[in-house]
Amino acid sequence: MPLVDFHIPLALPEPPRDTVRRTTAHGLDWLRSFGLLHDTPRAAAYYEAMQLGWVATAYCPGAAAHDLDVMTEVMCWTWAVDDFFDGPAGQDVSLAREAERALAAVTLRPPGPAPAGSTPLTHATAGLWAHLTDGMSPAFVRRVSANWRDYFRAHVGEALARTRTEPPDLAGYLALRRASVAMHLFIDPTERVHREEVPAAFFHSPHVQRLRRLITDIVGWFNDVHSLEHECAHGDLANLVLVLEHHTGRSRDQAIAQAHRMVAAAVREYLRTADRAAAQCRRPGHDRPDACLRYLDTLGRVLAATHEWSLRTIRYRGRPTAPTDGATAALRPRYALAFEPGTGDR
Repeated sequence: MPLVDFHIPLALPEPPRDTVRRTTAHGLDWLRSFGLLHDTPRAAAYYEAMQLGWVATAYCPGAAAHDLDVMTEVMCWTWAVDDFFDGPAGQDVSLAREAERALAAVTLRPPGPAPAGSTPLTHATAGLWAHLTDGMSPAFVRRVSANWRDYFRAHVGEALARTRTEPPDLAGYLALRRASVAMHLFIDPTERVHREEVPAAFFHSPHVQRLRRLITDIVGWFNDVHSLEHECAHGDLANLVLVLEHHTGRSRDQAIAQAHRMVAAAVREYLRTADRAAAQCRRPGHDRPDACLRYLDTLGRVLAATHEWSLRTIRYRGRPTAPTDGATAALRPRYALAFEPGTGDR
């Protein structure tokens, strides 16, 4: 189906082309260094059409090159993990659970190389985890570890959902989608890239927590519309459109229209909440107000850039129509080689 341009009224400067080219090249080298992408021109072309370097740079404009590399690696790694769980592991709950345990264990060990005998995906996860947590506070590491482990568990939940014959109810869908959409995994690294952790009191304030939840919902919902055909072909029933269609009796077009209204309402709430949070930062005596305002700017930029990326990337135009589409699978991350049961990951 044609992509829907959901209106996100937030300013988004175009990132510098030279920086995008450099981050794109770094991401390609990083994926290949862990054996997660086929070393062929066609695979490289598909990777470049994903525009992961563009979105990483749009998230963190002005960042130093070696710090921006962290965000690029996060984007590439998430793509590989998502495609891995979109492949064989997504159809095999026991394999999904084994992979979830292996990947989650990385975030519970001291940063460093994965144990000998680990799979390529686990080695990549360990390498990224060490890079992401370098120099960060224990509180940041604990928070990010919890978010990563929620993300891995959500993939197991999606594998379980594929074994069922009808979509979950709205509450069940939201609980699963808010973890699987991975927006916390994209927001958190901005603090590492800019070497500026947001003050804990502000981070845990109701306004900031609501903004993060709204970003997750907005992106998850418009992503569900964009990926609807792909998910139907894969038997993915945990999709907002399918949930609305099944549980409210709406037609497909009516369900898409309702999803569009839900996104629009959430965007309006996001803008109101961001204004309130900014006003809170400007009150006398607020802890590190400039850092807090920069964090709010980052949240808005991540939301706007993710929406713009969804319209630019081949991700929602060149995805396979079925899990067995070998032609496209050959271009995407080598999830068939990324994890196999019994290879030493525990």
